[in-house]
Amino acid sequence: TQGVPPQPRSWFRNLAACLGEMLDVHLLLQDDTPIAGLITILFRDQLTWKYSASHPVKDRAGMGKSLMWTSIRRAKDRGAVTLDMGRCDPDNGGLARFKERWGGTQAPLRYLRFPPIARGPAGAPWPSRAARSLVPRLPLPVLAAAGRLAYRHFG
Repeated sequence: TQGVPPQPRSWFRNLAACLGEMLDVHLLLQDDTPIAGLITILFRDQLTWKYSASHPVKDRAGMGKSLMWTSIRRAKDRGAVTLDMGRCDPDNGGLARFKERWGGTQAPLRYLRFPPIARGPAGAPWPSRAARSLVPRLPLPVLAAAGRLAYRHFG
């Protein structure tokens, strides 16, 4: 969950309505059960990997990566020449290595916020640290409800 509630279905319906043919949903099924998914956006000549997930038990063989490869081939056929693999928290070394193994390169992102965010002694704002610790422990129905409530204000 990366410290945030999951997006509700309405969030993705809104993305599809707004982005139309630029948005692709890739699913890997096993016996009609999704085991991995990837949402991509193709704008002009750039493919962006926006959201991805895989079932931690059913995708132990890493077949979800085939979705990523399929998305690259499909976007290339549609004129893509670059791939944006998305942001990566500097503290998430595993994700950074994963992207590097695909040929990704890091580029620093700088954010300007006003008013500035108050930071505690550990660096990140305390609500962010608390969420990263709490959210993975919450029951799925509670996470889903929190996502519906939070993303109503973003989508």
